Amino acid sequence: MSLLDLNKLGSVPSGNRLGKLLREEYLVAWNILKWEHRNGMDSLEVVSQLTRLMDELIDFVYRRAAKDTEKRGLKQDNRLVLMALGSYGRRELAPHSDMDLIFLLPEKVTDWSKEFTEMVLYTLWDTGLDVGYSTRSLSECMALAPENYDVLTSLLDARYLQGNLDLFSNFRKEFRRKVLNKIGSRFVTTKLELMEKRLKKHGGTIYVLEPNLKEGMGGLRDLHTAMWVAKVLFGADDLEKLCNIKELNVLDEKDLQLLKGSFEFLMRVRCELHFASNAARDLLSMERQPYLAERFGIKGRRGVLAVERFMQTYYSHAGQVHHITGSIIKRSIERKKRSPRILTRWKEKDLGRGFFSRGGEIHTTTDPLKFFQRYPGRMLKAFRLFQESNLELSPEVALAVRRSLKLVNNEFRKRKRGRDAFFRIMSDERRLYETLLLMNELGFLKKYIPEFAPIFCKMQHDYYHTYTVDEHSIRAVRELVDLPLASDSSLELYQEVYRETKANRLLLFFTILLHDVGKGSGANHADKGAVMAMRAAKRMGMSREDVDDMGFVIKHHLLLSHVAQRRDLHEERTILEVANLMGSPRRLKLLFLLTMADLKAVGPGVWNEWKASLLAELFLEAARAIEGGGAFREDLSKRIEKTRAKVTKALADEFDPRLVQAELDALSERAYAVYRPRALGQFVALHLKIGNRPVITSWRRARRGGYTELFIVAQDQPGFFSRIAGVLTANNVNILGAQLLTRNDGVVFDLLYVTDNVMKPISDRMKFRMVNRELAKVVGGELDVDKLLKARRLSLPLDRRERAAMPAATRVDIDNSVSDSFTVIDIYTTDRIGLLYAITSSLASSNLSIYTAKVSTKVDQAVDVFYVADLKGNKIVDEKEIEAVRNTLMHALTEED
Repeated sequence: MSLLDLNKLGSVPSGNRLGKLLREEYLVAWNILKWEHRNGMDSLEVVSQLTRLMDELIDFVYRRAAKDTEKRGLKQDNRLVLMALGSYGRRELAPHSDMDLIFLLPEKVTDWSKEFTEMVLYTLWDTGLDVGYSTRSLSECMALAPENYDVLTSLLDARYLQGNLDLFSNFRKEFRRKVLNKIGSRFVTTKLELMEKRLKKHGGTIYVLEPNLKEGMGGLRDLHTAMWVAKVLFGADDLEKLCNIKELNVLDEKDLQLLKGSFEFLMRVRCELHFASNAARDLLSMERQPYLAERFGIKGRRGVLAVERFMQTYYSHAGQVHHITGSIIKRSIERKKRSPRILTRWKEKDLGRGFFSRGGEIHTTTDPLKFFQRYPGRMLKAFRLFQESNLELSPEVALAVRRSLKLVNNEFRKRKRGRDAFFRIMSDERRLYETLLLMNELGFLKKYIPEFAPIFCKMQHDYYHTYTVDEHSIRAVRELVDLPLASDSSLELYQEVYRETKANRLLLFFTILLHDVGKGSGANHADKGAVMAMRAAKRMGMSREDVDDMGFVIKHHLLLSHVAQRRDLHEERTILEVANLMGSPRRLKLLFLLTMADLKAVGPGVWNEWKASLLAELFLEAARAIEGGGAFREDLSKRIEKTRAKVTKALADEFDPRLVQAELDALSERAYAVYRPRALGQFVALHLKIGNRPVITSWRRARRGGYTELFIVAQDQPGFFSRIAGVLTANNVNILGAQLLTRNDGVVFDLLYVTDNVMKPISDRMKFRMVNRELAKVVGGELDVDKLLKARRLSLPLDRRERAAMPAATRVDIDNSVSDSFTVIDIYTTDRIGLLYAITSSLASSNLSIYTAKVSTKVDQAVDVFYVADLKGNKIVDEKEIEAVRNTLMHALTEED
């Protein structure tokens, strides 16, 4: 039965009207298939029907063109053939896939073939469909394919549509004889190199936040590549035929059915994406994921969002595609390169306990599945051999592990030999990341450590976390393993601490691997994860001290990052609280390294030198406090005396010492507590040079930390810091943090830590001059900050504008318990242009002075912290005043532009 009713169009003359009517008929059938898809039709049937729909349309157009050329008196040449390429050729036409055609000629283009192809194409284009085409002779195809692998790949999927069958048959024979038989192996090698580049471009892992259904790892292109390899090497037109070549043993029936199931799922997602977007969209974007979960009928359960459950299903299918297609490719190449007779003569090496190496792979002396059924514990031996060598598991051994997971039960986990083998793996830096990744991808890790199972393929629906929780945890281990090789000077302290923890490698790596297991159990993941990890550690026979330290570190694994990025590290109370909680240098070191690895493994751009410097400063201060008890800092009076001497000496050649002493006399004790001698010397020098200028600045690249220091000296005025924030925002200068100080005589000594808008230090002198000029005009009352910001409204980078389109919840926390001297305000809201200016202006309007500011962005959410006091320097303690400040801030943060 036809999908299109085209008989009624037989009398309609060719032209725009025919194209319009064809489109109307096509869309009626297309929408019926859309309805069928959303009412449960198998996705493979949907794409098959979409392909058939296009076949019927092209058949009509082809026949119409033949009649029209005949009417025009052109001599018809029946030696042309029309073929479908790409997804259309594979019968996988998605709702908005483009259609690639090739008009194949036996020789050169004739008047008839030129006229005929134009008629076909113009009619198709009149329908509004996205049709690509090429016109080539048979000899051109045979000459071009070996030189252009894109052409060769497209011809692999060529399918007959209309025209001369003899020419099509000849094309198939010549393509095999002249192209595939000659350069097939070279083509496969190149295709696999391109595949590696493609996967790297799309994240290098299945478990990315926004996977690409087509090009990403475990996506449709992986499946296509396996099919192309099978077709080139063995002439198998599809995977069913490959499965039927039993002597090859490349693909068995069980994996074929698993692959079909995953293919159907991916195609269903792709069809829904195309239908919903009304475009050829293959990116599983954050915005589309909740919609897809709803379309698939998936509900949230036990603290796990519906979208997270949907993505877990996606990752599972993508993993299946990746592993099975990888096995097909490896086996196909092996079978083609060596006959079974020659395989037996390969150089083999005994690896012990029933394993041997051959051809760069680990094999078993007997059938792998039977081998593991008899010796289940040797699965761990296989992973250990993988780790110790540069060998890979053979596809047969990897498959046998996947099919033997039911043997990994409580009895298996209790075996001391197995635990010892696992601990040897976890204690060894060599290929540890690759080994854990392999364990996870084959499903072994979640079976051997059940506490890991809830985070397998678990994504978090936010822009901050690039990877799934399991992938992130394993990457965190890699960050630590790779630490000794880092050349970044900001990591020197981390490398030193890592060397000091050599005796605790097992505890460190195992703790990092399990640090997020609580995320599979809803809220309070750190507390829940600590309990789960301790249970695993006890079961595996770790010492009481190690179990306790693991639980402590996981329970508090967010602490150091929070304190370093959101608290004033100059406050002694803050440092002592951290030190007292740690209790021992070992716990502090473990937590310090875990924090670094955790942040670095979140995703690109999360870790930077600024965070490295803050975390390092906190670690050193806390370590000194643990070592020295309460008196870990030098007596302030001694510190003031030493600082004054250093500053006076540093400036002696430039300024009269009496002037310098007068400047230092005007400073409060807080200035000496907050600023180091170098910074105070810079401020004093600037103030002595200011003259009649309203403001003076100095820009300096920080010695470490990947940021620029901006020193500002001026006479204080209401809302001074908000004006600074406005000018810097208007010039795409990103404020990371600030120390703000006003002397008793009203002179401002402000130090800001800044970067450009891609988190790099600023060194552009033109930028310095522009900021200095505009800052002087704003402070002098010549320039309005609001107008300046409005004129440069679109300076926020595009990716941040797009992600800010998913608004984060706005919250204002006001706390008087954090600091002895200041009220601390934590603000959480959607990142946007002018945000810091809005916040600081609001605080100024509430008659609050800012003493310390820390500004950070978790991709789509700004997290800004301010240490404030009233105009008399006191905390805000009155509840009505606190509520008024909160309301003023909330109004500024939620106000519509």
